[in-house]
Amino acid sequence: MAADSAGLRQCCVEIAKGETSGDYDKALRFANKIIRQYPKETYAFKCKLVALIQMGQLDEALALIKKTPAGQMGNVAFEKGYIHYRKNENDLALAELEKANQEDARVLELKSQLFYRLEKFQEAYELLRNLLRNHSDAFDDTRRANLLAIEAKLESLGVRQEVSKDLDTFEQYFNAACHLIEKEKYTEALKLINKSLDRCRKALTEDGLTDEEIEEEQSTILVQKGFVLQILGKYDEALEIYKAIYAKNPSDVNVRATLLNNMVAKKDANITDARKKIKLASQLDKSKLSARQKRTLLYNSALINLLSNQREPCRKALEELQATYGTFNEATLLETALFVRQKDIQQALTTLGKAQQNTEAQLLTAQIHINNGNQRAGLEILSKLPENLRFSPAITSLIVNLHMALGNLPKALETLKTAVNYANQQKMDEKTIRQLLERAATLLMDHGQVKESIEYLEKLHSMSPDDTRTTSRLIRAYISVGDSKAEQLMSKFIPSMEKAGLNVDELEENDWVIYSQKYKQKKEAKKEAEDEDEQIITGKRKRGLKRKRKRKPILPKNLDPNVLPDPERWLPKKERSTYKKKAHKKFKDRDIGRGTQGAVTSSPNIDYSNKPPSAATPTISVPKPENSPQPTSPPSASAGPRQQRPSGQPAKKKKKGGHKW
Repeated sequence: MAADSAGLRQCCVEIAKGETSGDYDKALRFANKIIRQYPKETYAFKCKLVALIQMGQLDEALALIKKTPAGQMGNVAFEKGYIHYRKNENDLALAELEKANQEDARVLELKSQLFYRLEKFQEAYELLRNLLRNHSDAFDDTRRANLLAIEAKLESLGVRQEVSKDLDTFEQYFNAACHLIEKEKYTEALKLINKSLDRCRKALTEDGLTDEEIEEEQSTILVQKGFVLQILGKYDEALEIYKAIYAKNPSDVNVRATLLNNMVAKKDANITDARKKIKLASQLDKSKLSARQKRTLLYNSALINLLSNQREPCRKALEELQATYGTFNEATLLETALFVRQKDIQQALTTLGKAQQNTEAQLLTAQIHINNGNQRAGLEILSKLPENLRFSPAITSLIVNLHMALGNLPKALETLKTAVNYANQQKMDEKTIRQLLERAATLLMDHGQVKESIEYLEKLHSMSPDDTRTTSRLIRAYISVGDSKAEQLMSKFIPSMEKAGLNVDELEENDWVIYSQKYKQKKEAKKEAEDEDEQIITGKRKRGLKRKRKRKPILPKNLDPNVLPDPERWLPKKERSTYKKKAHKKFKDRDIGRGTQGAVTSSPNIDYSNKPPSAATPTISVPKPENSPQPTSPPSASAGPRQQRPSGQPAKKKKKGGHKW
């Protein structure tokens, strides 16, 4: 009996050692040993169950609970709930936890994590906050990190939360950075993310993890850093981070899905590459993604299908999006764009009417009307926009152009005046006011209302007295209406010209304006010569620049400078006036040999004289050498064409042969 007690005690010691060192396989072996010797020992069954759970053998653990009587296993509601939690069976897990002791810290913490997964953030926040107040152990840092994550989620839902400044672990820094991201404080969030990365490497190195394990843990933080850089407009830096993580193929599904989605979220994305990445992301296990992440992924899939003109896949993605997450503004706008692509304008306007009538929807409605020629409807919508948007330079200019297109100049001028007054009242930035004043002055000048434009030009001049363009326009306007202010304004420039050493009277009397073009040509020729010299020295030559010949052309020795050259010397022979077209070889002898052999033809085209056949007259006559051979006289025309042969050669007799089949 004493030996059995010693053996039992030794088995319990070995189980404890296995739990401390993390060797759960060893703990499982000794638990089985106790069960074989003491089949009614509750402690052994509980140890075996925990070992199976820690080793990830969840199905075996669940089977053990089912086949073991409740009396031998004890209360395992928490363990059973945890198994369902690990298997993403959230409802079953919550039902099992309700059977457990509600005062147990483990039960409360697991319930808060379940509420977080089910996106019941307020319930999770209350449970975890009470747990931190009433309970304390070695896992307090982890609980505080979880509480920061819940606060970030509440902030995303519009429930304002204060960002905690009492941070210690890298998880806490990371979750606090996520909270700042939800508050759109991206610069501050980036600082916390960098601190989280440093602390993560340091803490995991101290724990003895390898570089690969540390990089795997840091991938989540790096993806968030890439997102912040992308929002801040530093896309090149973000893309470098994304590519580095993507090359390592992280095992975290959340990280991979976020990577694939964010890498294509840019204006100049390659549509083909974007479709491939979004398709890969949609094929991943989405059980660990939040509802917002799933919705964004599905929305981006529909958007990329629309941009690549895949209308039917886009429509199916939109139907799935609205069936799963209901009707929301972005999906309605995307559906409207799909109808516009299909040229179904009426259906697009009907769909857009169901959307939340915010600024984006109103601008899209106006754009559809204007693009389809209904300018009045578009103008009516733009005129109802809020003043801060309606009197922005871009929208004001669009409204003015629409009034001008409809032939309503007074209304266009009234719009500009109202916009200028509003900008002055709201003390907008100087650039916006200048743009509005410039537009008003230009419109009035173009329509001959010079006197009215002076008011706006004077305001522009007062804002920037050194702007020569505005001053010149103002002087011209003064001269047009005969205002003496033109001379006063012009006199301000004469002293400055004298200080610069310029004589105004001499410049007016000088005729440099007449010869300015000639001077410009000489200057350009001189610059080309200098460039060519430099190219010859350096050996480099600009593309398309022809080198000028410096040597004189070589002329013929017998050239008579007093005689004009033939004006047709560069024309092809066929285009010269002296060219005589030769008969085609096919028809050259068509008038010879008509009739019987030896018969004399009466064709008028045949010359029977003994003259040698004349050649085409050359353009320039060349003197014949004294000893040149004379042309041989042609054979007698009286001889038949078949008897013409060289003299001294007998006629060949026809050979008689057999018939050829």
